[in-house]
Amino acid sequence: MVSATFDSLGLTFDPTIALLNHSCNPNCAIVFDGNVASVRSIRDIPSGEQLTISYIDNTFKRATRRRQLREQYFFECHCIGCEPLDKAKGYTGRDSFLCEKCNETIPEPELRGEFKCFKCHSEQAISIEALRSLEVKAFTALETPPPTMSANTLVNEVLLPTLQSLTTCPNWPAIRQPAPSIRRQIYHLSLDSQNFSAAYHHANLLSTTPLLNIHPEPFHPLKTVAIFTTASLLALVAAQEGNVEYLKRTWELLKLSWGLCRATRGETSDFAKRIAAKRAQVEQDLSMGGEEMRQWLRNNS
Repeated sequence: MVSATFDSLGLTFDPTIALLNHSCNPNCAIVFDGNVASVRSIRDIPSGEQLTISYIDNTFKRATRRRQLREQYFFECHCIGCEPLDKAKGYTGRDSFLCEKCNETIPEPELRGEFKCFKCHSEQAISIEALRSLEVKAFTALETPPPTMSANTLVNEVLLPTLQSLTTCPNWPAIRQPAPSIRRQIYHLSLDSQNFSAAYHHANLLSTTPLLNIHPEPFHPLKTVAIFTTASLLALVAAQEGNVEYLKRTWELLKLSWGLCRATRGETSDFAKRIAAKRAQVEQDLSMGGEEMRQWLRNNS
């Protein structure tokens, strides 16, 4: 079995890595290559800044992150992600709602009383209580599906309508949970049922902005995985439909994931070899399209 980052699942004890502190806005991530663990930077780190990783899934809102850290690691988080220096601009979409008038973020932790935008001061049409009720219902749909419901029924009658209720809400940021997790669950269920077109649709959205920036760090390993996953699915769809344009787009995505992989894992990693193998396969398929296609490959290599 492998993790979301295509690492083999297992346990490790490393007293050096264990010294790393947590931050909800980390500057490093732990990456495994076989039985070798590496601490890699995921953004530029100024001289003197402490190296940090995230102990949890840090894409969830502050209250959820803090509760999980209290329950699992027994501390109250006061990192820059939970207590930014600039209260008006320091919170991202994971901790905020959007103003329906000016589209600026409204940090939920700073809301007191009326649901108004801190920038344009307009009162929002929907109440904060209604938004929180929508959030609870969405998490319930994600976490407690009916046990006897088929995958297709779950997707079409529960998950897709729930996702639509979030994505069509003008106050709901694209990266705020549980919308990305619901979309990822739809992707997995579509993949399991071999509905590759639907799986590609959702994987493509997860691997492009704004959802790709649910991890804002430029070299977060999950970005590499998201783009590679989309490329692999598009290659399947291209083969099914005989679509050369899809195959060319696959090549472009693999080129992008290769560049990210070099920064996040290194050229000799197992994941880099996986990308290289897929690139070779797609290059061979494109080369069979004649001299025009081979010229396109030379221009885009």
